Amino acid sequence: MKRLFIAALIVVAGWVALPIQAQSVDLVVLIGKLREGGYVIVMRHGSTNRDQADTDPLNLDNVVRQRQLSEAGRDTARAMRTR
Repeated sequence: MKRLFIAALIVVAGWVALPIQAQSVDLVVLIGKLREGGYVIVMRHGSTNRDQADTDPLNLDNVVRQRQLSEAGRDTARAMRTR
């Protein structure tokens, strides 16, 4: 049983290690498709200050008690907004 597990692990590791080729995307076509609708786009917020605690996480109206973006996080947000 142990040998079967190790063999399966080797097969999975080899499969994961296979090179993956990226597909080129025509941005004009992509933007057109997104404008047609029907997609859900999920974005994660930028970097935050790790030394600041989110002390009221369930109250989204209390912004003062939420962890704020770091300067790098603000730069990321600005860059996404201008595109």
